[in-house]
Amino acid sequence: GKRLPGGRLSGGRHPDSGCQFIRSTSSRFSSVLRMLESAGVVAKWHGRMGLLGAKGGFLPQAVLGKTPISSMLKEGKSTADAVDFCGILTSDEPLYVGLPQNDSICAAICGDTAVDLRLGTRVVSAEHRPGVGWLIMLESGEAVEHDALV
Repeated sequence: GKRLPGGRLSGGRHPDSGCQFIRSTSSRFSSVLRMLESAGVVAKWHGRMGLLGAKGGFLPQAVLGKTPISSMLKEGKSTADAVDFCGILTSDEPLYVGLPQNDSICAAICGDTAVDLRLGTRVVSAEHRPGVGWLIMLESGEAVEHDALV
């Protein structure tokens, strides 16, 4: 980001302009989220999820699981699967939010590690060099080398 680490996690100048929650789709990332939860950096979020009907009716996620719509969403047999944003209606994986807010996640990780953090810096190219790491070219013309690239 330009002002804070975290990109979409740090939001923006307008309400709801950033990432509202985090959900894992891999066992490796799930273990990272559990570690961050143990450290008090994130917490499980139990938002009110469901389907909002065209005429304003609301079908909560708990009720949705007892209807044929749920199996259609899971199997992709309906055009309704397009309404399952990020799979949150059919996934058993928990949703997480940062504490006290989402931009706190990257700030906590950067604070606990020796991250070379450069705000407002544009990367123009990144080249992976096997066995060596990454060569990153900045818009300023500066070249920097790192072991990892996120």
